[in-house]
Amino acid sequence: MKKEFKGFFKVMDFSLTHKMLLIRKTDIVDKKPYNTDIGFIGVFYMDITTIYYDLTITQGTDEDAEKISHKCNKEFIGDISGKDIFVLESEGRRYYIGAAKMEIHNNNYYPLETSLGPKRKS
Repeated sequence: MKKEFKGFFKVMDFSLTHKMLLIRKTDIVDKKPYNTDIGFIGVFYMDITTIYYDLTITQGTDEDAEKISHKCNKEFIGDISGKDIFVLESEGRRYYIGAAKMEIHNNNYYPLETSLGPKRKS
């Protein structure tokens, strides 16, 4: 799995209680916001920055998982593998997110309006 995105992304929202992270890119199209939202669900580990330029996301390796498992409470995270790790690359640097899954959605929410389900206003 390899996803490549061009442009400026930023950490938009995080829900500690729901273990969800939202990273967003907002473009203006026809005078309206057009967002590319990258959501991580079941987040148990983050070693990230808040801003990314041109972002590439790949699946982690078992070596990445081993390195991260040494930084976490084994009783809390259990056994993890590379499929549980997402590697974010931007401007020659690597960042890591441990999560159950990643979702990509496009929407027209206002730039500061979250798309995280539990926090979203009806």
